Amino acid sequence: MKFSTYTPAVEPHVMNPPAVRVSGDVNAYGTSGEGYGKMAAVAAQRQDDLDAADVMKARNEVMTSLTQQIYGEQGLFTTGVGENAKGLIDRTTDAINKTYEDVSKNYNPRVRFALKGNLNENMANFQRIAASKEMAEGKKVEEATFASNLQTNAHQAALTWQVNGAPTMYVNQSDVLLAAQAQKEGWSGAQLAAERRKMVTNIAAAAAGAALENEDYDRADEILGRFRNEMDPDTYWKLARVS
Repeated sequence: MKFSTYTPAVEPHVMNPPAVRVSGDVNAYGTSGEGYGKMAAVAAQRQDDLDAADVMKARNEVMTSLTQQIYGEQGLFTTGVGENAKGLIDRTTDAINKTYEDVSKNYNPRVRFALKGNLNENMANFQRIAASKEMAEGKKVEEATFASNLQTNAHQAALTWQVNGAPTMYVNQSDVLLAAQAQKEGWSGAQLAAERRKMVTNIAAAAAGAALENEDYDRADEILGRFRNEMDPDTYWKLARVS
């Protein structure tokens, strides 16, 4: 079978589309293009409104989460007491950063930028409170440790009441603790003197009291005589009457 010859209507590999003319009518797309400007402004305003709503929504998510993490039953500020307060400011900062990242990743860059500025003061407050709490709890621990060390010296003096020079040794050890605490706290001379009298009284009373319990009145009298001028007078006379 023989196929008839096909003659193409146009030259091969050449496209000849109809000419396209841009309208010269200024009203073709709205009066002088004003319609597009108004539409763009409306669209921009709508996007601003949506972004503002998203900022508030994201802010509520962040604040709700952080409030629970910080003040909840097992929150950072609830459990951050005593020795557990160490590093509280760092843990709080980590919680803030992680919560912001977890929430903000669901929003567009404009919302994330606005959210960070919106939260700045609240986050700074959380950090200030954490720093203050960490410092206060640390001070409580230091004071408790200081008081415990003094009490331990008094207890040891009671256990070693028979050992010559033992009460004096524990007074000297406590003097070192008092000097360090006085420097740290900025005590006045009067404050240091009052604390020292209290310390000496506790140690001497503990040692003399132990001697009295064992009916060694001479030893009790010796201890009381050694510290008489440094003790609280009422405590001294209470024990001296017995000895």
